[in-house]
Amino acid sequence: MLTSDTSGVTLYHKIRERHASPIYPYSILGRTVHIVFAEPYIRTLLDNSPFTYGVGRLKHKFFQSFMPLNVGVSEGDAWVRRRKMNEHVLNTAVDRNVPYTYSTHLPTNFHQFYELGQMMMGRIVFGVNSAVPPDVMNVFKEANNIGIFFSSHSPVSKCTYRRYRQYISSAYHHPSSNSLVSYIQNDTTLNEDEVLDQIPHWMFPIIGLFTGTIPRVLLLLFTHRMFTTDERKLRRCILETLRLNNPVNSTFRTALHDVSLDKVYSKGTQFLIINNPILRDPVIFPHPNEFIPDRWLDTDLENSYYALMFNQGPQICPGKDLVMQLATNYIQYYLNQLRGYNVEVYPVIDTKNIPQMINICEIKFSIQPYR
Repeated sequence: MLTSDTSGVTLYHKIRERHASPIYPYSILGRTVHIVFAEPYIRTLLDNSPFTYGVGRLKHKFFQSFMPLNVGVSEGDAWVRRRKMNEHVLNTAVDRNVPYTYSTHLPTNFHQFYELGQMMMGRIVFGVNSAVPPDVMNVFKEANNIGIFFSSHSPVSKCTYRRYRQYISSAYHHPSSNSLVSYIQNDTTLNEDEVLDQIPHWMFPIIGLFTGTIPRVLLLLFTHRMFTTDERKLRRCILETLRLNNPVNSTFRTALHDVSLDKVYSKGTQFLIINNPILRDPVIFPHPNEFIPDRWLDTDLENSYYALMFNQGPQICPGKDLVMQLATNYIQYYLNQLRGYNVEVYPVIDTKNIPQMINICEIKFSIQPYR
């Protein structure tokens, strides 16, 4: 079934109320998946990925359409090699901490933040001072098609794939300085196809960061009258925003052989962790629907298997530190430009009950000089 419950919170609690099992089978898109509720089993799945538990079938089909050798769908020795390369590139970017120049015109609505995301992705990944050509970006639009789950054919046209591949191949062979592609090592353990299939997984998360996460952080900061530019405080604010509005609301895993959890499951069994309800567990996160950044003063909490904003275990997001750095740097810049200005926000947020998913298309800021 398809559900309008985009965060899975309603589904999660509905099943939990009816069934006491720590792992429960449920039909999604005509296929049975086993929803994992208990933290010990969540920990087991994540700690043993991707060797005992591989990528879920849905994610595998999406990636197969244009980046089949990406680390996100890799297993075994191939995963180790590709993960090492991704960590090198993304950690080098953190160490360099390139001081990007931003437009003095601050974005105030979805369209403007989307343009910013396109521009920043071009700069960060490819070192260009313009957005990546639309015909290259069409590969993401064509791949993001629900029909992919019901067909054996790729939704990405040959023409779109060719243009996309030509662009990233040229960038790889002729990299601009201080771009992610310029940090790729000449590693003989990866062939060119493997290298190129890592690049798109740097592209769309950066667009999402500037289009979705940063506007939500700003909305919550303005709503709560928090105008801090302190790096440590902003880091806590970003983590809390991602806890409340996590863009990755599910984690699928496939058993690569027979496994024993609460019972024995056969090879090929699909497991599902619904992230967002766990991120609002009132036992772990008191006042779970409120924006309380200081809860992250507890560093053990960030490393727990309830803090699933970037996942946990060996497959924790390799770009976590870069995402936090990029977001912090831009929010500091944005807030510093507002000295002497008043900001009004839309939508108005109930501070006692932050929505499960703030619609980024509705976010608007009105910036006016103080009178």
